[in-house]
Amino acid sequence: MPRFLRWIFIIGGILVVISAAVSFYAHFLVDYSLETLGYALEASQKPINEDSSPLSQKVYRSLVQDALVDEASSDHVDIKNLTMLDMAARSFDDAGVRAGNQRAGFYLEKVISSKTPNRNYFLAPLEFLYTQLEHLRQSFLSFFAYIKRQINKDKSRPVEYSSLLLLTQAEEKEGKGDFNGAADLYRKYLNLYHDKHERGFVSITLVQLLMKQKKFAEAQKILGEVESDFAGEGEGYLAGTLLKKIRSLKDREAEIEKFQKMIASEKDHNLNEQLKFHLGLAYMSSYQYEDAEKIFKELGASSEPKVRQQAKFYLGLVYKFNARYDQGVSVLLDLLDDKNLEGELELALRVQLADIYYQKHEVKKSLAQYHTVSTKTKEKYKDVKAVRQVWEALSEMQQVNIYFFDLKDTSEARAHLDALGRVDTSGLDFEKFGANLQAASKVNLMQMGFQALTEKKMDSALNFFTRNLKEQADDAWTNSGIATIYAFLGDMDKAMEYAQKGKEMKTDEYTASVLAYLNGLFERYPKAIELYQAALKAKPDYIPARFNLGYIYLKASKFQEAIDIMAALNGDLLKRGERFIRSKTLNNLGVGFWSSGDIEKARENFRQAILLTPHFKAAEENLDRLILGEKPKMVTLNE
Repeated sequence: MPRFLRWIFIIGGILVVISAAVSFYAHFLVDYSLETLGYALEASQKPINEDSSPLSQKVYRSLVQDALVDEASSDHVDIKNLTMLDMAARSFDDAGVRAGNQRAGFYLEKVISSKTPNRNYFLAPLEFLYTQLEHLRQSFLSFFAYIKRQINKDKSRPVEYSSLLLLTQAEEKEGKGDFNGAADLYRKYLNLYHDKHERGFVSITLVQLLMKQKKFAEAQKILGEVESDFAGEGEGYLAGTLLKKIRSLKDREAEIEKFQKMIASEKDHNLNEQLKFHLGLAYMSSYQYEDAEKIFKELGASSEPKVRQQAKFYLGLVYKFNARYDQGVSVLLDLLDDKNLEGELELALRVQLADIYYQKHEVKKSLAQYHTVSTKTKEKYKDVKAVRQVWEALSEMQQVNIYFFDLKDTSEARAHLDALGRVDTSGLDFEKFGANLQAASKVNLMQMGFQALTEKKMDSALNFFTRNLKEQADDAWTNSGIATIYAFLGDMDKAMEYAQKGKEMKTDEYTASVLAYLNGLFERYPKAIELYQAALKAKPDYIPARFNLGYIYLKASKFQEAIDIMAALNGDLLKRGERFIRSKTLNNLGVGFWSSGDIEKARENFRQAILLTPHFKAAEENLDRLILGEKPKMVTLNE
């Protein structure tokens, strides 16, 4: 055989072996959770602005929470990693505020660095080859996807308010546990708006719901499309990772059946309990929280201390995942009374309690638990550097967040930031983190929301207002701002809900006016008049309330009251030099005079409106209506 043929066979054989090894690694050995965390870490390092998709942060939060559940259900769970993953997922809720991305990145870097060394010498080269080949594959896909987009290039369309409403309704249903309803709305969005770039994250959000419902075939089909359409982009990478997750979930179903059979046949009580515990973890990792809860409740009464403690801890996690905070606190406090808590379980337990208290807005109780974690870490693990660093850094980081943003105590926040600096936190850029804290403290999300609302950027406005509600749940203007958006989108039930909340929190010119406006739309004129009067009592010169009250008087056939308030408003606008609003006021004043039978004064006001604003269409049409003997039309402030 010629030498060159031998070399071809040798090289070909090597390539076949490498290909088989990489393929085997990709299907059976790849740590998809580590891949997921890497993508989430990249996302945490990207700046958040008004163009950032709120759905993307939700997707990454869900992915990190999935990694948390996988960690919890592993045979060799690392309680530190589990806790930091939980804190990372929570930090994504604060993306764009409270330096949430920096906190998420800090926790994720810690977890990734602790997991990476665990890859043995055999897996390391395979992982390197797999990563390089995967990168090459994604580059090719990205190139062809780019060519495809250029061929089918279409003009980008502005935000359609019906699409925004679909997403907000879907998220609301998902939050209430109505996964079928939420999935239907996400599907509707994808069918109606298949050319929108955000469809990638919408698709992934839908897939995450489908995975919980075990609708794997539909999920795989959607992910295949996303992987192709968004190759080389974040959505494409995430789709590939989630395809591996689905394979894992399918394997988990088989594992559940195996445990069920083993439990049915196992006669030894202790072994039976261990099998049940593993079955509970398998249920938990496959989103079957009700089944997991039943098992952990049963094992919470075990006579074996380790089984009892672990079962109660995971039962607390299940309650927390389902936002059943009171039950979570109850079971975790009960566990805290156990005098024989093992290892670092007490520290993880206190962090979970602290986080639940924080979710319940019991900030001082949350602080107390974090402070105890710091104290006990220094006492118990003084000489165990690796353990002490993690728990102390975590507790100090969370205390910085609470003091800086919730209690507005800058001096205490800086003291804990200094304490954090004394801990080995190699994953954190302190100068950048401190600067981000300062910048985050100066961000006025409500103001940004109203600016976006003024510019008719409804998606951005809703994003800013919603984020501000996380910071200030009892802010009246934020609730009323959200009501204004929902009214604009046409969801009047939601608009009324938020408007009433805003008015209940504080009665002033804006909150009363928003609720008055909605009552006017529902033709509840007496109530609308009462609310506009309340707004003017709070601020007599508030132009929107004065204009709209005149409008409602006309709708309610209270013509003299309408003429009086609009004539006064016209005089004040004349002094201010306002032109367009004054033209609208004169138009409606003309309607008032016509309605009370004074046609000449009506004509005079319509003409004045046109003199102020040439070609003012409403006033021009009303002059024509006077000639034809038809009823003139009013204008609203928003036209």
